[in-house]
Amino acid sequence: METKLKDLEVSRVEWTNYGPLLEKKSPKNEEYEDDGTWIWVSMASECRMVLAYAIGERNQTVAKDIVAKTAKRLASIPLFVTDGLKFYSRALLEQYGSGERIPQLANAEDLEEIGCLLVRN
Repeated sequence: METKLKDLEVSRVEWTNYGPLLEKKSPKNEEYEDDGTWIWVSMASECRMVLAYAIGERNQTVAKDIVAKTAKRLASIPLFVTDGLKFYSRALLEQYGSGERIPQLANAEDLEEIGCLLVRN
């Protein structure tokens, strides 16, 4: 996958993480770190293609890794949509340098109406 997926033109990338894989309950907190095993996924929204994944703890280091892996595959900077986990926005700002927040919306279709980027050059 590393050499095949590159210079992709996508308009929106979604990030999420799943876990912990070991039946452990975790709080729904945007800042919550967990040393359990999580699956992190980035995908192109239009076609649901997985762009990158990582398996590891729920922390800033793994967020930085998944953002960097995703960035290597993209030709430009799309709209990034997350589940609200703060680790993503910090990693995006480190990867791309600057950004702007858009208001939290009721559903993903609303994103197309406002046409804002979370991160830009």
